[in-house]
Amino acid sequence: MPELPERVDVLVNNAGGRGTPVAEGSLKEVAERWRKDFDTNVLPAVLLTEALLPRLASPGGRVITISSVAALRGNGAYGAMKAALQAWNHTLAGQLGPRGATANVVVPGYVAGTELFGGPATEEELARRRAQTLVGRVGEPEDVAAAVAFLAGPDAGYVTGEFLNVNGGTLLGR
Repeated sequence: MPELPERVDVLVNNAGGRGTPVAEGSLKEVAERWRKDFDTNVLPAVLLTEALLPRLASPGGRVITISSVAALRGNGAYGAMKAALQAWNHTLAGQLGPRGATANVVVPGYVAGTELFGGPATEEELARRRAQTLVGRVGEPEDVAAAVAFLAGPDAGYVTGEFLNVNGGTLLGR
C-alpha cells in the first residue's frame, strides 16, 4: 500500500461509473447490479475520505465529491448512488465544519470528451445533449475543473454542504 501524505489540503473524490442497467432479470441479478454500483460509486469516496480524515488540514481542508445530474433526475442504480453521495456530503460537512474544513459536491451534466457512456459521442448524440441545455452547448472538462478549483480555494471557505450544478441548465431541461 502506498504511503499516505502527512497532510491533505484538498481531496477530490472522482471515482465511479455507470453500471449496466438490468431491465429484466431475477431479484438476485438486480441486487448484484445495485451492489456493484454501490461498490463502484459510493464506497471508494467514503473509504478514501475516512482514511484521510485524520490528515485533512484543520482549518482549511476541502473535500470535494463529484456526483452527477443523474442524482437529481433519476437514473436507476447509478442515479441513486450519486444521490447517496450527496446525502453523505451533508453528514460530512457537519463533521468537518467544527474543524474549519468544508465538504461540497460538484454535480456535472453531460461532459464531452469523457467516456462515461462507453466511448466518444456521435454528432447526433452531441446535438441531442446540446438541445437539453439552456446554454446551447455541452459541458467541457474545464467547466468541471473550474468548479472544483473554486471549491478547493480560499474563496470558498464559507461554502460547505452544497451542491454546485455544472450542467448548462440541463437540470431545468428543455
